Amino acid sequence: MKRSCWNEIKHCRGHQSPVEEVLSADMIASVAPPIDGSLLSVPYQPQLKQQQPQFAQSAMSWIGGGGMRQHHSGVTNSHTSNANNINSSNVLPEDIIAGEFQQLTITAREQVYEEIHGVKKQNDETPQFIEECMAKMERELKKLSKTHKAYTRALFLNRSYVKSVDFELMFLRSESYNPSRAAKRMVYHFQKKLELFGHEKLTKDIRWNDLDCETIRSLESGMHCFYPSIKDSTGRVLSFQSYAMRPAFDPTNICHARAAWYRFMATLRADEETQKKGIVAVAFSHGTTVQDIIDGLKFHGQNVWIGDALPFRVAGIHLCMESEVLRPFFTTAMRFSPTEFRLRTKLHYCSFLEACYRLATFGVPVHNIPVDSDGHFHMDTLHSCLYKLKELDDEHDRMDQILKADRIVEISESDVLMGRGLPFQSFPGTVAMTNIIRECKEHHDKCDRTAKYSISESIVQRIKQKGGRFLERNSTNQEWVLVADNVCRDRVAMSFRNMTRRKKMSKERNT
Repeated sequence: MKRSCWNEIKHCRGHQSPVEEVLSADMIASVAPPIDGSLLSVPYQPQLKQQQPQFAQSAMSWIGGGGMRQHHSGVTNSHTSNANNINSSNVLPEDIIAGEFQQLTITAREQVYEEIHGVKKQNDETPQFIEECMAKMERELKKLSKTHKAYTRALFLNRSYVKSVDFELMFLRSESYNPSRAAKRMVYHFQKKLELFGHEKLTKDIRWNDLDCETIRSLESGMHCFYPSIKDSTGRVLSFQSYAMRPAFDPTNICHARAAWYRFMATLRADEETQKKGIVAVAFSHGTTVQDIIDGLKFHGQNVWIGDALPFRVAGIHLCMESEVLRPFFTTAMRFSPTEFRLRTKLHYCSFLEACYRLATFGVPVHNIPVDSDGHFHMDTLHSCLYKLKELDDEHDRMDQILKADRIVEISESDVLMGRGLPFQSFPGTVAMTNIIRECKEHHDKCDRTAKYSISESIVQRIKQKGGRFLERNSTNQEWVLVADNVCRDRVAMSFRNMTRRKKMSKERNT
């Protein structure tokens, strides 16, 4: 797979290029780790894992800023079939895109053009239409919940968060109101969120205070230049990438993914128009060297892909480049990227100034482009945007403290959840308490009633000293509430009795 990808680079122009002199097959192998499920972001289409080389994944992540593999209505879901039919000996990115458009119907072609230029008519979100989509999405989610534990866990911990109309609408809008694909994206959203942030943050909005120092440094490095305040003439948010930009430090893969998650979700929550209209990605290669390509492949090839877990749609992509050296790289990236990705891509081979004028014809405000001719970002603009986000998050945190003073918002893995059923008994904090009880069981059985009371009390205090709480659902509104100490002791004592009873029943069955 890696060799075929290298051959595509080698022969795409029919002669040896400067890229070939530097990017040997061994280099491609060294910077592209083996394909596995952790680097692919669409677990529901396993056949794609064998079609797309890791080198192409790195290129797509580099271009799209974190893995923007999208599905759009009116366009075929074919991944690479049409592109693979093109003769690889002299293929160009323009040939690939032209071939894709020839396969579309006139209606589908017009839809793509309208979306690229930002004139596509938006769906009328009437109450009846939303209700029908929500009902269909709910049926799809019920099917998926049987096999996806992260979504089931989120539903168990905070149903009101998961089933919020505003939250579910984000996923419907990202998939052009296709309930089946929206359900899959939502389920995968919680799976990826659990991997990145853990159980405690699974059912809450990620805000600035939830980020660690390394993630904040990744945000401030310029790797995530996503400006909610910079929009095109139709009101779509612009995401900028520059291949010349490398972070001044080496962030871990998970920190990079967390930073990207925060930037996108913070923008989507605050801007309903971005949810509806999508995002336009603009990438510059001006000021880029071949070594930058190699460094970029090493960095992005090892990233955690999160694009398919986020509720947004890519409406257009602009790749601006000046050097012919980079053309083979983009040819490979285009050939192995999804059909929906290719159709919305515009290539601009020109100087930086001319690229800005060409972008202006697509509604991109030239005077607001935060990149200079050397491919470096205006860091003052970035830091000002991040400061506004932090202020907004601080204000939300203060409001939450006032409105939710008596409510349990975050569930820790150290907490003991009291209730019947597998979701309660399998929760990490409840499992930890069961293990402690099992350790003390032999000593407990030998003690009198007073000593047993003391053992139950000591177990409760031991859990609390480790930061755990005893929680149960309020029967009125199903929210989590703290349990009184005397009820906690009774629960521990009951667990001892239940353990004795199960042991006795097991002996009787074996005799």
